[in-house]
Amino acid sequence: MVARSSSHPRRRWTSRRVERGITRFELGLAVGALTLTLSGALFALNKSRSEGRVESSQRAAGQILNAASDYVTESGTGCPTVSSLKRDKFLDGAAPTSDAWGARFRILCKAGELIVHSAGANAKSSGDDVRVVRSRS
Repeated sequence: MVARSSSHPRRRWTSRRVERGITRFELGLAVGALTLTLSGALFALNKSRSEGRVESSQRAAGQILNAASDYVTESGTGCPTVSSLKRDKFLDGAAPTSDAWGARFRILCKAGELIVHSAGANAKSSGDDVRVVRSRS
């Protein structure tokens, strides 16, 4: 058998992509995909954190509502404030008096109801408010 001589040395087959590197377009796609992934993860984390704040505020409002109900039952009249509940020892000294966003709870007494209210994350009365209501008996 006779070996062929070739003017071109025999090259191994390799991908052109390996030889040329990554293009700007491919880099842009990778960065875009990473950005979308991170944005989604941050959105989910923020939503979870927000839900935790609402639950925490509802628990605190429930404690205040129980104390306000005890106050009204014992005193028979009037609508307490969070400060008066603490002062008169209806509310434990360690109990929170503010919602998870730092705003103070308000107690409202209306038409046979006790309401503990917080304006929520946006600090305005709107759809995200935390409200706990109990009928007065």
